[in-house]
Amino acid sequence: DSETPPQLREAVLAVLVAMASGYEAKDSGEEYEFQPPPRTDTPLVVPFTATEVRKQLRNTLLVAELRQLCRSHAQSLRYFAGLLSLTHELEDTEALEAIHDALSFVEGSEVDVPRAGIQALACMCDRRRRIGKQGKAVSASGTLLKCLESALSTTSCAEHLKCLMASIFTLLADDDRPQGEEIDLPEVGLRILEPFLQSSDWGLR
Repeated sequence: DSETPPQLREAVLAVLVAMASGYEAKDSGEEYEFQPPPRTDTPLVVPFTATEVRKQLRNTLLVAELRQLCRSHAQSLRYFAGLLSLTHELEDTEALEAIHDALSFVEGSEVDVPRAGIQALACMCDRRRRIGKQGKAVSASGTLLKCLESALSTTSCAEHLKCLMASIFTLLADDDRPQGEEIDLPEVGLRILEPFLQSSDWGLR
């Protein structure tokens, strides 16, 4: 609802993230932070209650509407991106567009929204990577590539960015694909890096 105060929307999203992640909300008010556990070759163990919450939210979240309501409020957008990373998949275009809103948010403010966007995308990629051949092969969609380009433009979270790029290239390099869904990895890599290679800003290059 557009008449809902942003602070109330932020609080509700924070509670939903805590429920969907399976972790209690932090006293400091910090967002759920994706951190891969030591064992990286098996699916994550998710509490039954969190799994059920994710299913319900996936079916009921009005992503397009919430995206419009959250995109101008840093705290809400941060939590919204984290929530989508738990409830949606890399094929969900509207969810990726919302995460892109977080990735392209202004850096350097009190709330680091782009960092939350990178963590959200890394969480989605890591979850898909962990299920291996049981998961659908990831396609290099325009929306996904746009997210990666914006992620590479951030400067505040190098370690999370490394995790994201390692996971996404592992997924794209999977050659066990149906006919017609093959990916030319060097071409995709060039498409991601081309804006930076052509930039006159030596910092980006």
